[in-house]
Amino acid sequence: MTKKILSLNRKFIKLAKKKPILSIGIGIVTFGVIMFAAISDGDGQYTFVTAERRDIVQEVEVAGSVKAAEDVDLAFEEPGTISQVFADVGDEVRAGQTLVTLRNSDIIALLNQAEAQADIEVATLNTLTANTKQELSNSYSNALNTIDDALAKSEDAVRAKSSSIFSGSKYSNYYLTFNPCDTIRKNNAQNLRLEAELELERWNKELKTLETGNPSTDELDVALFNATRHLDLIQKTVNAINEVLATTCSVEDSTLDTARTNMATAQTNVSTAIDNINDLTQAIALNKISVADDNDVAAQEARVRAAEANADNYKAQLEKTIMRSPINGVLTRQEAVTGETAIANTSLVSVISASSFEVKANIPEVELAEVSVGARADITLDAYGEKEIFEAHIVTIDPAETIVGGVPNYKATLLFDKNDERIRSGMTANIRALGETRNSVIGVPRGSIFEVAGIKKVNVLVGEGRRAEVIEVNVETGVAGSDGFVEIISGIEEGDRIVITVAK
Repeated sequence: MTKKILSLNRKFIKLAKKKPILSIGIGIVTFGVIMFAAISDGDGQYTFVTAERRDIVQEVEVAGSVKAAEDVDLAFEEPGTISQVFADVGDEVRAGQTLVTLRNSDIIALLNQAEAQADIEVATLNTLTANTKQELSNSYSNALNTIDDALAKSEDAVRAKSSSIFSGSKYSNYYLTFNPCDTIRKNNAQNLRLEAELELERWNKELKTLETGNPSTDELDVALFNATRHLDLIQKTVNAINEVLATTCSVEDSTLDTARTNMATAQTNVSTAIDNINDLTQAIALNKISVADDNDVAAQEARVRAAEANADNYKAQLEKTIMRSPINGVLTRQEAVTGETAIANTSLVSVISASSFEVKANIPEVELAEVSVGARADITLDAYGEKEIFEAHIVTIDPAETIVGGVPNYKATLLFDKNDERIRSGMTANIRALGETRNSVIGVPRGSIFEVAGIKKVNVLVGEGRRAEVIEVNVETGVAGSDGFVEIISGIEEGDRIVITVAK
């Protein structure tokens, strides 16, 4: 349903650009259709889109006509003091070659500072997402092996190492095969031997349940805690048996020497198992502290995007202080003088194109911000159909408006990237100019963004069913695409549900 609504939105935007009067009437009808579809969607309360990563592209579609190539007049967008002049009249120049620069040391300093801050934010993000997550994962992957080893050592200590000095079973109790002179210690050892047997059985059942599936980290945390509890009883049992073997009358019995050696080994093994479980538990706890939660990471990612956007802004400002040749050609006029002031939008340099033809087109005022000098464009000519595409780029945009049908327009000149003998003067050109592009950024429909006291916001749907609610979230926006989507620099995350309409 949402895709259909957005498709209607894109079509309406294109229609509005070409036929604004007609679009008003259609817009009223379309709005009713969209509202009906939205109210009827889902649980009858909200229509939303999921914030996801996408490419945001600014495009301008206009018509123009092919003309014989003329001189290109170049001017600075902003005033400033001329710093250097790099080409003179008669020089052959290439597209992109620097011709004149303004003093820009202050902008360069700000750009360097912005790029340094962006590097700091990236480094902070890398620190947050460093090896601690992998270390935590490795610790958990070792958990089952460590617990299995502890169980094996416990079974060996209780069942194997003490087998020569106990008789009986869990059904009839366990009894020492020798008669120590300390009755209290004797009874304690026998009782603990039975408890240890039952504890080992419970432990085995727990592990079998755990090993049949893919245990979660929470389940492994519980298993490690239980292992500590099981080992506590096993250690008490081993200590009790060693105490019985150490009584006066038992020490004098040399036939128990082997049992004493075995139980000393058992005591060492159980202590090792306890240390291993404790070390692993502590390592997991420390790694959990070191690993940033998702909210911290998302917040830092937003700071990285904001810092990079700030650096991009200064790059754009710096570029405005550099006059580059937009075409391959020859310099026919050079009036820039080092040290003098360049007046904004006053032509200083002219270049005659090496191409034979150019395209003239009017760009509506509402779309002017979406393109700039140097922007690429795909052109189709009516004579050759839509499948035959000729590549071009914008070389100039007039600073003064031209009124067309009562609407301000700005005349743009485009040059074909390659000469083609099929191109003729007077042909009708259909132009698709590409503005700024943002790849793999979070985008939401333009209509979902609103302002409160100058702050841009979106409505985010949280919760499910009857517990669902809409909350306002502040957002920072970036490039607005021609398909109706707007880049979100910060404020929401990928996967958030952005409300388009709310039923009353």
